[in-house]
Amino acid sequence: METLKELVSIGSYDTSDNTKIIDYLTKKFNAAKEIIKIKEPNLNKYSLIIGLNSKVKDCDCILLSGHIDTVNLEKKNLQPTIVKNKLYGLGSIDMKCFFASIIDNLQFLKSMDIPIIVAITCDEETTLNSIGRVVKKLKERNVRPALTILGEPTNLDICTEAKCCNAYKIRIAGKSCHSSKPQNGVNAIYIASKIASFIETLSQKFENTTLSVGKISGGVADNIVPSSCEMAFDLRSVRFKELALRQIENYIEKLEEQYACKISIENILEIPGFYQERTFLIKEFEEKLKLKTAQFIGGCEAGYLKELGGDVIVFGAGKLSLAHTPNEYLEINKYEKYNKLFLQMLKMAQNK
Repeated sequence: METLKELVSIGSYDTSDNTKIIDYLTKKFNAAKEIIKIKEPNLNKYSLIIGLNSKVKDCDCILLSGHIDTVNLEKKNLQPTIVKNKLYGLGSIDMKCFFASIIDNLQFLKSMDIPIIVAITCDEETTLNSIGRVVKKLKERNVRPALTILGEPTNLDICTEAKCCNAYKIRIAGKSCHSSKPQNGVNAIYIASKIASFIETLSQKFENTTLSVGKISGGVADNIVPSSCEMAFDLRSVRFKELALRQIENYIEKLEEQYACKISIENILEIPGFYQERTFLIKEFEEKLKLKTAQFIGGCEAGYLKELGGDVIVFGAGKLSLAHTPNEYLEINKYEKYNKLFLQMLKMAQNK
């Protein structure tokens, strides 16, 4: 657990500078065949692509991917502490244990007969800009993963799907007037409430789909009919994002006609969803390793990684429910079990 303790002790939540942990990782992987640093524009922040046993170019490979950044909690626990077989510390499961496992098994990984490439992103908890740059670089270098393992915490389940995560802002432009004669105006808050009610109803319609209005603001005084209102909502789905969004847009068009107002909708965050068929290899993981498939309930980078082709799974130690909390911890026996399963997976994938 020493590697994990070292990783946890290095803060990587800063949104502008992650050089300390990047320097640490670069030293740990100094015997790799190739290390590529990708700088974020206008920030002293980097992602890494590491060819452990081959150059990062023109290869069919196994790709091991994840993010090194953590959430920025007000109460940060950067001093790893072991209590009753549990290692406490920010990032212990989300997701520094994945890179600890790679480093702890470095000699084995370097000895494999298939190229092993490690991708480390820097802003999954904030902007998710770096994963796009990493995927682009891998495509440019003609890297073709046969299997990608994204090491998010799944409690040792194999996750083969994840919801997209999209955030939208809606702006309603009505018409203000004195509240004594509201019929002379167009109440933007009333219109927003209709949209919110429609979204609530729609959220029950599609399988594995959630919609939630998270913010609404408008108006200037209680005696003025509000001419403007803004609202934000969250849409997450495995397969029905476009259909749900189209129904919201159609409803908005009807309200514009009914109230002679202007309503705009803007996408302010888009994390692609992810769906992986249960291929022969994944079925082998289930049957021979006694693992079950599940859905990853949070947003993650798997949808971006799927663009590279091959089988993609999300597979890590620890419970996702413990992530983003001041008392985040990893059970040491789960880490040891994960290490064994992780290496068995790689051996099985290498032989395909």
